[in-house]
Amino acid sequence: MSSHQASYVLQISCPGSTGLVAAISQFLAQRDLFIVEMKQFDDKDSGQFFCRCEFSAESTV
Repeated sequence: MSSHQASYVLQISCPGSTGLVAAISQFLAQRDLFIVEMKQFDDKDSGQFFCRCEFSAESTV
């Protein structure tokens, strides 16, 4: 058996609110997923939150 890192990208857009980054991070951490890179911003004109999160998971093949 060999192991490798599977990599994924999560893209989110939703109404902005307090705690979104914490919720995303906690969701991934509870599943033992490693955040490789995360970028986010709020569009103050539209009130929308945008996030792009690359994360990895160890899998066995």
